[in-house]
Amino acid sequence: MKHFNTFFSILVFIFPMSHAHNELPQDLIVLHDCPEQPIKQDPQKSQKKSNPPVIQTTSTQNAIQVRAPLSVGDLVDKITILQVKLEKIIDPEKLANICNELRLLSEVLTLHVPPSKRLLELANDLRETNRKLWDIENEIRSKEAKKEYDESFIKTARSVYINNRQRHHLKHEINLLTESGIMEEKQYTEFK
Repeated sequence: MKHFNTFFSILVFIFPMSHAHNELPQDLIVLHDCPEQPIKQDPQKSQKKSNPPVIQTTSTQNAIQVRAPLSVGDLVDKITILQVKLEKIIDPEKLANICNELRLLSEVLTLHVPPSKRLLELANDLRETNRKLWDIENEIRSKEAKKEYDESFIKTARSVYINNRQRHHLKHEINLLTESGIMEEKQYTEFK
């Protein structure tokens, strides 16, 4: 991301020092460079720990703000998808929006979810699964554009639901680990 004039280093998976009893090794914390922008603060920041994580997004001064309860697994999933986007997207305007959302979601995670080494391991696995899904979707789009509906296309298309199943499993593990107040449920047809 050399195309930015100024850089702001942000912890993508932030764990505050207030959780020192679960302090993570420094090499497990992922850093990304984001353009410098102010973080929009939640005016009702003093929420009880028992409340589910809340997302508040604002892209401009007069923009609509959305607050929505979600599972911890969904929050971590969204953060890892944004991390993948930072790796893959080069448009400066899009990167600025991604970094803004990433800051806001990271703040919510830090506020509501105590850190643990296991949580970070699951988040890293989830990020890798989301990275695979990004690449698979791009491969499918490429084959679709060329009208190549061969055996390779079928195999690649099948890998979407296989990886989505793994993604759901990881999110579910995160929800169980963190005792999330919201649990995402799915039901799949068994396959071999």
